Amino acid sequence: MLLISGSVRSKNASSAGVRLLLDMAIASLGIWAIGGAFVPGVRDAVITWPHLIGIGNSSGHVFRVLPLILIATAAIHGATAERIRSAPLLILAAGMGVFIPFLLQMSGRAGSPDSGVGIAATAGGAAALVSAIFAGARKGKFNRDLSVNFVPGHNIVLQLTGVMLLIVAYMVIAASGDLLSYRFGERTVSTLMCAMSAALVGASFGKLKFGKIDSGLALASCLGGLTAGAVGVGPTWIAVPLGCALGLIVPWSIMTLEIRFRVDDVTGVVATQLISGVLGMIVASSVAFVRDPTAWVLMWFGFVVIAPVVGAAIAAGVCLACKSQKRLRQSEDAEFDGSDLSELDVNAYPDFQQTMIKSYHLREL
Repeated sequence: MLLISGSVRSKNASSAGVRLLLDMAIASLGIWAIGGAFVPGVRDAVITWPHLIGIGNSSGHVFRVLPLILIATAAIHGATAERIRSAPLLILAAGMGVFIPFLLQMSGRAGSPDSGVGIAATAGGAAALVSAIFAGARKGKFNRDLSVNFVPGHNIVLQLTGVMLLIVAYMVIAASGDLLSYRFGERTVSTLMCAMSAALVGASFGKLKFGKIDSGLALASCLGGLTAGAVGVGPTWIAVPLGCALGLIVPWSIMTLEIRFRVDDVTGVVATQLISGVLGMIVASSVAFVRDPTAWVLMWFGFVVIAPVVGAAIAAGVCLACKSQKRLRQSEDAEFDGSDLSELDVNAYPDFQQTMIKSYHLREL
């Protein structure tokens, strides 16, 4: 929430936070209603209403997948910020709350070493890419001469704070995923080393290319390293070179997607989650192949192919349905005024913005 709120313009900061709160509420209810029946380790789960509401089952146990679902849904928010309506995002949150646990159960049956981050990151990253393409770019982002306008986030401190908290969160998630005879703590240390090496190389990339450190590229590189490291790439002598590679791949991917393919990804999640997650899973599959050659093929298809395809399919279905009803993108007036006014009728920073003379809702009438 801090990362995305800081990455948007100030007129959309409050709305971004409230949307993510509602996203968490919908995802939680999706787990409670249906998705919890598919959580790995829930042996007595049956698709009947008494089990879905927790009768005869440990209802608290199923919510251990909630952080993974929020990794996936937050990616969609970050990629489509400042121009998409709330309804498609909340529908996608419900879909992820159902299908992410199902994919996790499939991967568990395949004997995967992954902590679940790979599935959540790649499914969410693919859904974010599809959603961003359907939603289109923000007004004024691209010019007719094919040049690109840089739209900076309004508060770098919020972004930095969000990333710092995500470092801790990903290390905790990584520590809970030691499933293939990993020494306890190996994955946690590898996650940290992958993220730190990626951040350092990403900052160096910006310094060499622009003459100054680009904070956005450095933060994105760090997030890419977190994603790849938390998948379970093995010892640090593998994690550090992977992080260094991601420190180059993530900034290059963000710039290429924006300049060449004209994809307006506000927080760069396509690179930090989809691309980094796929690369991390390839490395993790290779490490697992050395330890258990029989599991490699199942992991390859279960992680690298199925999760992104499912995420993209869910996003495409929701976006097509909303677009057909003209409920996908905000109106031009709402986008110009900002989501804070159009959705909440408030300003995130009233002391630094012109306050409303009339309520937005009254002006609509």
